Amino acid sequence: TRWASVVVDGTMEEITDLEAIEKVVRANVEKQGLDPDEYTPKRMDYYKKALGKPNALKIFRIKTTDMQGKTAKSQIG
Repeated sequence: TRWASVVVDGTMEEITDLEAIEKVVRANVEKQGLDPDEYTPKRMDYYKKALGKPNALKIFRIKTTDMQGKTAKSQIG
C-alpha cells in the first residue's frame, strides 16, 4: 500500500463575507445530498447570528504561501 501527505504553509483567515459563506454552505449541503434550497437558508441564519461572536462556529480559508506533498510505500515491520 501507499500513503500520501500534504504540508501547507500559510495564514488562516476568517471568512466574514456572507456571499462567500453561502457558497461554502451550499456546497456542503449539496455534498451531503440535501436539498440546498431547503437547508441553505437555515444554515445561513445560523452563520448570520454567529458573526462577531468569539466562540461561534466560523469558516476559515488558508492563504497558502507554500504547499508540498509526498507519496511513499508503506513500510511494515
